[in-house]
Amino acid sequence: MDENSAANALTIPAKAWTAPSETSTTIIEIEKPIREIPKVSPKSSRLTILMRSTYRWLFTSVVILNIVGLVLFFYFAPRPYPRQHLATAITANLTITILSRQDYVFNSLYKLCRIIPHSVPVRIRYVFVRIYEYGGIHSGSAFCALAWFIIFTVFLSIDFKSSGDIVTLVLNYVVLLILLAIIITAYPGSRFVHHNTFEFFHRYGGWTVLAIFWVEIVVYTKNNAEGSLGLALVKEPSFWLLLFLSCHIVLPWIRLHKIECDPEKLSDHAVRLHHKEKLALYRGLAISEHPLGEWHSFASIPNRDGTGGSLLISHAGDWTRKTIDSPKNHYYVKGLPRTGVLALVNMFRSAVIITTGSGIGPVFGIAMDAPNTRIRLIWSARDPMKTYGASIMDSLRYIDPETMIINTSLQKGKRPNLVGITQEIVREIDAEAIFIISNRTFTMKLINEFRDLGLHAYGPNWDS
Repeated sequence: MDENSAANALTIPAKAWTAPSETSTTIIEIEKPIREIPKVSPKSSRLTILMRSTYRWLFTSVVILNIVGLVLFFYFAPRPYPRQHLATAITANLTITILSRQDYVFNSLYKLCRIIPHSVPVRIRYVFVRIYEYGGIHSGSAFCALAWFIIFTVFLSIDFKSSGDIVTLVLNYVVLLILLAIIITAYPGSRFVHHNTFEFFHRYGGWTVLAIFWVEIVVYTKNNAEGSLGLALVKEPSFWLLLFLSCHIVLPWIRLHKIECDPEKLSDHAVRLHHKEKLALYRGLAISEHPLGEWHSFASIPNRDGTGGSLLISHAGDWTRKTIDSPKNHYYVKGLPRTGVLALVNMFRSAVIITTGSGIGPVFGIAMDAPNTRIRLIWSARDPMKTYGASIMDSLRYIDPETMIINTSLQKGKRPNLVGITQEIVREIDAEAIFIISNRTFTMKLINEFRDLGLHAYGPNWDS
């Protein structure tokens, strides 16, 4: 998505919505710049930004709970410390890590929040809208699983002097190295620069760790069982947690299938993939050229007749560039279609949505089906008519007849005062919330600037 915004407003006249056509458009370009609005953009300290992050509070809470568990383990556990308790702590954290990433959990949490009625005090709704940051639970439990595993490895190394179990010890160190690689590549500084590396370690490293865990738990239980191996296994909590964990790793792949696409090249900068996949409201698809390749998520623009929808893709990297230049007639999808963060717009009586480039796709997928929320839209894009076509432009009238479209190509690299513009619209419609859909850097920048001013702004954090 394009984060460079300029100040050319295009206004759509308020008319009854009609189906878009190849030649019709309701967009009128106005070359006169948007009026000057004083810039008010106080800067928060890094500590303030960290303190108001729900994601980090959840991460910290998970770590604290595990620290309490660790203290209780060392205080109450008999000596020598039972290794199976450490194994249970590891598998419990890994189970939470995987479960929090499951599509059905993700969608259920979003649904529970977005159906909260507007009669509920807005302060309470401001708490529940932060559900999109619950990824802190995922990363917190993954970090703690690694910490518990390091402790387990230390104890296993000490035991080696008496047990001589070289197989278990070597497997343990292999798992430790893989877990370290998964955690390091998942760190934001690495993840967003080397996404394919991150995805490789998460998928294949995770599968390898799971397989080794099964070998370890069987070998370790066999070496310490007083009776039959089967009876000893079913008595171990870690066995059942590992079984539950394995089922949930396999679950998304059960729904792996191919979808046919009809590519519509909008320009050299964007393509629209039309598909017949039937989706629930507010959902998007993660697509891949082949099952074991890289996966990319896009919101689906629903067809109004319920026959399917389309994915809007604009240039944002090597994969999107290749897809625009040579779109395929089919792609793979797996798991359940996921709910997008804009579904939470339903929680408010009125909201402003700011989006850039192909971020207009999620807006179509959400705003067209939020009848009880008054929405005002600001869209910043490079040559929107030329890039995305009359069909996209004309359909905007259905969402918000007063849509503000900013053509970034006409302002010679200048950026509009989006914060000031949005403040005026917030006052005009008494908006309860602001949602931003753009690239990661620009989204977080705007969210923090709005929160500095006491406004309630939300957007994806790319780890939910």
